Amino acid sequence: MALRTDEQNEASALCQLIQDLERQIQQRARQLQKETDRTLQQAEQIGSILQLVREGERRNEKRERRNEKRQTALEQQLEEALKQIEKQDRKLQRAKRREQQSQDEATELEQERDEALQRLQDTESFFSLERRDRIERFHEEMILTEREGRETRRALQQSEERARALEQERDTALQRLQEVDPLLQPSTLSEFIEESHTSLFSKLTIDPNAGRGSDATTTNLRGKWRPEKVLQWTDFLSEQRVIFDNVCEAFPSELRAFPPPMIVRANGNKIAPITDEDSLVRFMGDSIEGPVKNIMKELESVEKLGRVCQGDVRVDFINHSEHAKSLETESPSSQPGVPLSARFCIRCNPAVGMASSTTLYVWEHKAPYDLTAEHLHAALRPTTTFGEATEETESPAVFQDAEEVPQSTAIAEKRVKRAVTQIYHNMMESCLELGILTTGQAIVFLHVNWDDPQTLYYHIAEPALDVSKAPERDAAFLSAVGQLVAFTIMALTKCRLPLQEQRMRVLRTLSKWGMPPGLPSHEHDNAFSISSGPRAEEFDAQGQAQCKQNEQTTITDQKGGGDQDSNPDQPYCSQKCLLGRIQEDFLDPDCPNVLFHCQGDW
Repeated sequence: MALRTDEQNEASALCQLIQDLERQIQQRARQLQKETDRTLQQAEQIGSILQLVREGERRNEKRERRNEKRQTALEQQLEEALKQIEKQDRKLQRAKRREQQSQDEATELEQERDEALQRLQDTESFFSLERRDRIERFHEEMILTEREGRETRRALQQSEERARALEQERDTALQRLQEVDPLLQPSTLSEFIEESHTSLFSKLTIDPNAGRGSDATTTNLRGKWRPEKVLQWTDFLSEQRVIFDNVCEAFPSELRAFPPPMIVRANGNKIAPITDEDSLVRFMGDSIEGPVKNIMKELESVEKLGRVCQGDVRVDFINHSEHAKSLETESPSSQPGVPLSARFCIRCNPAVGMASSTTLYVWEHKAPYDLTAEHLHAALRPTTTFGEATEETESPAVFQDAEEVPQSTAIAEKRVKRAVTQIYHNMMESCLELGILTTGQAIVFLHVNWDDPQTLYYHIAEPALDVSKAPERDAAFLSAVGQLVAFTIMALTKCRLPLQEQRMRVLRTLSKWGMPPGLPSHEHDNAFSISSGPRAEEFDAQGQAQCKQNEQTTITDQKGGGDQDSNPDQPYCSQKCLLGRIQEDFLDPDCPNVLFHCQGDW
C-alpha cells in the first residue's frame, strides 16, 4: 500500500516535473521564436542596409565616372585653351616682329626724308634762277593765250551760229520725218496684207512683147492622169473666212510685228513686168510667197496654244529640183511626170532641216498672156471633159505675136484643160489634196477628195478685182496674200494622205489623157516613187503597218520555200523597191511587182 502510494507520489512528481519541463520548453520555444523573429527582423534590416549601401556604391561609381568625364573634358578644354594661348603667343610674337619691322622701316623712311629735305634745300638755290625764267616765259605765254582766246571766241561764235543753223535744219528734218512716220513704223497684220496687195501684187504688168514667138501649149499630156469632171468649190470662201478670222484673232490688234510700209513699197519698186513664166514665178515669190512666209513665221511666235493650227506652221516655197533633192528622189530629168516649173509649198522645221519637210500643195504658174481670167471662167464648168481619146493630141502652132493668138472659146478651153490636167497629174503623183494654178491676175484653188479622186473641185479668185469690189473690211481677206495664208493653213489642217494600197487602187481607177476611160491605167503607170510625196510619218500608221506586215509575210514565204512554184519568168524588182522592202519602208510604184507586194502574193 505504501509502495503504491510512493509510486503514485513519484508519478505525480514526475508528471509535475514533466509539466514543468513542458512549460520551460514552451517558454524556451517562445523565447527562441522571439529571438528568431528578432534575428529575421535584424536580417531584413541588415539586407535593406546592404541594399542602401550597394545603391550608394553605384551612385558613387556613377558620380566618379561623371567626375572622370568632367575631368577629361576639362583637361581637353585646358589643352585647347593652352593651344589657343600658344597660337595667341605666336601671333603676338609675329605682331611684335612686324611692329619692329615697321619701326625699322619708319626709321629708314625718316632717314630718307631727312636726306630728301637736305637735297631739296640744296636744289632750291639751284632752281631759283630757273624759276624766275619760267615765270617770265609764263607771262609771255599768257599774253599769247589771251590772243588765241579772242580768236577762239570768235570761232566759237561762228560755230554757235552754224549749230543754230543745223538745229533749224534738224527741226525741219524731224518735221518731215513726223509727216512720213507712219510709213516707217512696223505694220499690223491687216496693214501688212493691204500694203502687200497695194504695193506688190497691184504692180503686176505684162510686157508688151511678152509671148512673141512662144508656144503656149507645148507640154505633152498623153498618158498623164486627168480628172473625169470638175465642180465648183462652193464652200471654199466660207472655209477660208473662218481660217482667216482665226489668224486675225491670233494677232493682237496693237501688235506691230511686220515690215513697215516704206520697206514694202521699196520692194514694190523693184518689180518688173511679166515677160515669161519665170518672171511670173519671181513676181509671185516677191508679192505673195514672201509675205505669206513672213506671216506664218510670226504666227508661230504668237500662236502657242494651237488654236489656228496644231504643230509647226513654218512653211517655205521651193521649186521641183529642190523638192526632189530634199526628198532624195531621182533627178528631175528622169521624172517626166513633174515639170521643172512646178513649185511646192512645204511645212519645214529649220531646226532639223529639209529632210523632215512635209509637202502641202503644188503650185503651177502659167503666163497671164497665155491664160486669162476670161479663159478660166469660160473653160472651167461642170460640162468640161478632159483628155479623152477623141480629143486632138497634136501640138498647136507657134504664134508669132501674142495679139495674133486666137481668142476663141475652143482654144481657151483647150489651154485651160491642159494646164488643169498638168497640175491634177502632179497632185496625184505627189499624193496631194490641194493645188494652185495661177496666172498672176487669177488664182485657181484646186481640191481633190480621196473618197472621190476623179472629181476636181475649183475656185477662181481674181484678187485685184475682188478687192476693188469688196467693202474695205474684206480687203485683206480677199487679197492674194490673205487667200494664200488661209489656203496654206487649210493645207496644214487637211494634210490627209491615202495609204499606199489605197493610192494604188485610186491610181488604177483614174483615167489618162488621150486614152479611153475603160483602159486599165496601171498598164501605163509612169508614177514616180511615193517617197516624192510628204514624209512617211504623215501616213496612217495602221495601214503602213499592214502593208509592211504583208511584205514581211511574202519575204518569209520566199525564204521558207512555201507551196508556191517559182516562176522563172517573174520580172526582177527594181533597186528602189528592194531597198524599201529591206528597210521595211515604202515601195517603188515603178516596180513591176509592186501590186503583188501590197497584196502579199509575192
